[in-house]
Amino acid sequence: MHLKHRAHFRQHYLTPALQAEFIEMTLPETPNSRLQQYRLPPKGQRFLQDTFKDLT
Repeated sequence: MHLKHRAHFRQHYLTPALQAEFIEMTLPETPNSRLQQYRLPPKGQRFLQDTFKDLT
């Protein structure tokens, strides 16, 4: 995606997706860990399926 400004990405993409529960942290107790990853819960999977169902 070539996003260079971390604060902008976090404020405009990551935080809203976390709050809407479209993604979730793999290590929620340590959000600033260098090992932090994100996964799609069922709500996020449904969102992707609904969004891209016309493309398949």
